[in-house]
Parts: sequence; structure tokens; C-alpha cells
Amino acid sequence: MRLLAISWQPLSPVHSGYRQRVVELYGELAKRMEVLVIVPGDSGGAPFARDIQVPSSWRGSLPKGRLWETFSPGFREEAAKIAREWKPDRVLAEGLWAVSAAKSAAQATGVPLGITVQNIEYLSARGVYPPPIPSALRVYERRVYRRADWLVAITEEERETLHEVLGGKCPPILVVPNGTTTPSSPPEKIRVEQIRKSWGIRPEEEVVLFLGNMNYPPNLKGLAWFSKEVYPLLPKEASGVRWIAVGEPIPSEPVHPFEFVGFMGDLDAACAAADVAISPIRHGSGTSIKVLDLLGRGLPIVATPESIRGLAGTENAGVRVGGTPNEFAHRLLELLKNEGERERQGVLGKRWVAANRDWKTIAERFSNDLKEGDASPGSSFPQSSF
Repeated sequence: MRLLAISWQPLSPVHSGYRQRVVELYGELAKRMEVLVIVPGDSGGAPFARDIQVPSSWRGSLPKGRLWETFSPGFREEAAKIAREWKPDRVLAEGLWAVSAAKSAAQATGVPLGITVQNIEYLSARGVYPPPIPSALRVYERRVYRRADWLVAITEEERETLHEVLGGKCPPILVVPNGTTTPSSPPEKIRVEQIRKSWGIRPEEEVVLFLGNMNYPPNLKGLAWFSKEVYPLLPKEASGVRWIAVGEPIPSEPVHPFEFVGFMGDLDAACAAADVAISPIRHGSGTSIKVLDLLGRGLPIVATPESIRGLAGTENAGVRVGGTPNEFAHRLLELLKNEGERERQGVLGKRWVAANRDWKTIAERFSNDLKEGDASPGSSFPQSSF
């Protein structure tokens, strides 16, 4: 089995959930089968990937520039050329925006075309973008996904949603969830102290951490909701808390009370430097890799219900859920006031991730399902139980 995948983003630096999924999943998958990922720009030296450098005249924002590159004739032609040389058994577009090049590669070799539905984009757009953008995305997604030979969903809930949206023309769907890699040992104490010092944290101060890509609109929307709706409900005792937001790019406008520190390569130490994490996301779809990263590093989380889609079993096992501003503030205060409960929730969350969302286990099941599944119309993949 040879799987050719197309990414619509470079793989370096790994500062988004999308890039992290591609790097971690295909790194493990390459140990079990032949895989090749075609990447626009820097692959970060990943042994399973191949860069395609496409000259671009785009002068706008970087995310839109990446779309411009992957939809360009040059990128599509290079993808088809590599596919003809490599002779894959299947082609997989990693996300809706990689479909154009993946379609060229599949047509060049006559093999089944699959699409990973990283997000159901029209659902992610609701509450973030004004009409008619969500409805236009729904029409576009229906057309694109119905023409695929097979799909990959991130959660069982999204598989059901895709069946409902696509109806009788829905291709076979395989569920391959997001995961994380649990550290085998805690970070060095001196490194944790260095990070707290770089943030200007005094010994008596507690740290609440937010982790996320600031280019992703639901993240900024979530921080704004916390700032306006939740933070004013916290008592004066919370004045001794520092609110650290890790992720790029740093927003041009401040969001009180958060201190934006940019990208951090040492996530293990950054999590160890914090006491509690928050995930106030209220829009979007899929499962947050960042929530899994935090849980896998033993950091308890206060989260909205939307933040833990596809993570049944984490409530009160690493995650305290608050659906309203009052509930969110109450759950956060419970953890800030109780160090013992923080430690207990941290242990439970780390244990759950190790048992249910380890990339090695996910890659093993994905590899087996690809080898056993039939991508012909009307067929279905094995029902993996994650």
C-alpha cells in the first residue's frame, strides 16, 4: 500500500493543529507503510515529505497566499508529475484546500481520491463570518466531497454530519481522530523556571494558559468571549493570576487580560510552567489538538463544550466544562483555589490521552483500515473504535 498525501500548508514551523496532525500522523504512518506527503514550501526535513517550491505573485496575507499556491497550475502540475513517478495506490487531500492538487495527482495515476475533512468549513464559519459565507461554503463542500472516492473524518459525530449533509451520494468515510504524543518524562525544572522568568512570573503568581493558532478566527473569538463575558465575573483574588496566551501570530490589538508570548517550541516546559489551561472556543468543528496536547502534559483544562468535541470521557477526567460565562468562571475558580484537585485532574487527563489518543495507536489503526478498506463506490471502511 502506497499513500500519497497533499498538504496545503508547509510543515515547518509546527505552530498549528493542521501541521501538527500531518507531521505526527504521517511520521508514525511511515513506519508502517509507504507514504509520501507533497508540501508547498518547507517540509521541515520530514523524511516522508517532498517540498514543491512554486513562485507566487501573492502579496496579501500568508494564509491566503498558501491557498493561492496550492490552487496554482504550477503546484497541481508538480503534484501530478510526482504521482506519476511514485505510483501511489491512493491519493489523500489533507483538507478541503488541498483537493485541487490531490485531484490532479489522482487523475494522473487513475487511483482513488480521498479527502481528510479537517474541519467542516461551513460549520466553522458560522458565528465567525457573516452571511452568505457559511451557506456558500456548504454548497462548495457538498459538491467537492460528493465527488471524492473516500473521506476521512476526525470524529464519529462529524462522520454522521457528513452522511446527513451528503445524503445518498456520500462516499465511504473512515474516522481517523486527532491525537498527541505524551512525554515520557517531565521537563527539567531549570527549563520550567526559565520560561516562568521569561514571562515575568513571580513565585506567588499562578498562570492560566491558552494555547492556539492566532490565525484561526475561532481562537480569537473565544479569547474575546472570555475577556468580555467571563473575566469580569472573577473575584479580586484572580488579580494574582497571569493570563498567558501561546501561539502565533501575536494579535495586533490587545485582548485583556491576556499576555501574548508568541510561538514556543518547548511545549512540555510551557505547560509545566502553568497551573491551569483554558479553552474558551465556541465555534468551529473537529477535535482540538491543542486540548489533547494540554491533557497529555498533565495540565487540567477549563473548556467550553465546543472545545471537547469528539473527546467523550474527558469531562472530570482532565477537563472541567463550563458552557455559560458563570459556569466557566466557577469551574476556573474551583481549580485555581484547589491545588490537589488540579493535580488529580491533570493525572486523569494524561491517563485518558495515553489510553485513547496516542498517535502510534491512531496510525496503526489507520494503516490497517487502509489496507483492509475498499474505496470503490458504495463500499465502506472498517468501523474503527477510537
